[in-house]
Amino acid sequence: MSLSSYISARKSVLFMIGGVIAFALYLYFFVGISQLFSVIEQIDTAEYLLFYTLAICTLVFALFCWTASWKTTLQALSVKLSMKKAFMIFWVGYFIDLIIPSQTVGSELARLYFVRNETEGDVGAIAASAVTNRIVEYLIVVLGLFSSVTILLVAGNPPFVVSGFLISVLAGASVYLAILMYLALRERAAEVLISVGIRIMRALRVKRFSSDESADKAKLSLAVFYRSFQTFRQNPKRLLKPLVFQLLSFLLNIVVYVLVFEALGFQNLHFEFFILVFFISTAVQASTGGFSVGSLDIILVTVFYFYGIPEATSGVAVVVLRSVTYWIPLVIGYLMVQAFGLRNILEVRSKANAAPLILTAA
Repeated sequence: MSLSSYISARKSVLFMIGGVIAFALYLYFFVGISQLFSVIEQIDTAEYLLFYTLAICTLVFALFCWTASWKTTLQALSVKLSMKKAFMIFWVGYFIDLIIPSQTVGSELARLYFVRNETEGDVGAIAASAVTNRIVEYLIVVLGLFSSVTILLVAGNPPFVVSGFLISVLAGASVYLAILMYLALRERAAEVLISVGIRIMRALRVKRFSSDESADKAKLSLAVFYRSFQTFRQNPKRLLKPLVFQLLSFLLNIVVYVLVFEALGFQNLHFEFFILVFFISTAVQASTGGFSVGSLDIILVTVFYFYGIPEATSGVAVVVLRSVTYWIPLVIGYLMVQAFGLRNILEVRSKANAAPLILTAA
């Protein structure tokens, strides 16, 4: 394990502990322990246990569908991996995303590493599965966000903080998807994008990433997008199954939020509320990893209160929601990490930080 990887992981754990303490202090001073217990006492225990269990099962099934989408792309590229192994490897990558802010790069590298070890398949084909699955995933996200924003604007006059946030996330996701599609469909896309990037870096006088050697490595890394996507360009029908699985995963993730509030006895919340909470949680958690603990919790309490939910009830709701969407997945991911080895995972991430990943497609 490299020193930088150890320090990064340790920082994440310390920030998680600090975040839990910060949120606990927030609840104590701004909400009140007695008010929290008063809300808890009013919860129907049988109903809570039923919907809470359903929420956990739904989340696991949603992540299973994401894995099925990824496995389908692997299978299309002749990389044979059992669903059981694929699901375990997915959890290892998901655990990395939950604790370390790596914008899914660390998780993708870990999956590539373990699939390569399990199957001895072509690295380019394995990378192609990640590229393809990411394109399909963001296609669903962009369509879902666009539909959500449209429904919000047509249904009424939502607060600017709601519509503004969703529109900004939609813009970011659309740009990311457009770049991925450009790299996958245009042969010279990597060269064009790197040339533009190098000019910007040189203008900003960032020497580390503006050298000719760095440019050549980056072009080789990005060129794999076009080569690896060739199978799906020739036969677009191969994308149908991954698309269906990703759509199902997206919908089930939103259902998780509905079930959590059903567990707490809330039945009259509007569609926009669940969409907003889902995308806030996903965006903040994906970009900050373990650093989201505490900060995201306080943000969600504020959002819930903005929608008319009392602070004490909001505090309890956030604790329950985060236990389903963060803490339980973190525990499951940790168990999977123990199965595959934490040292290897952190070494993969260390290599990712040290230099650009250079891949060659089949």
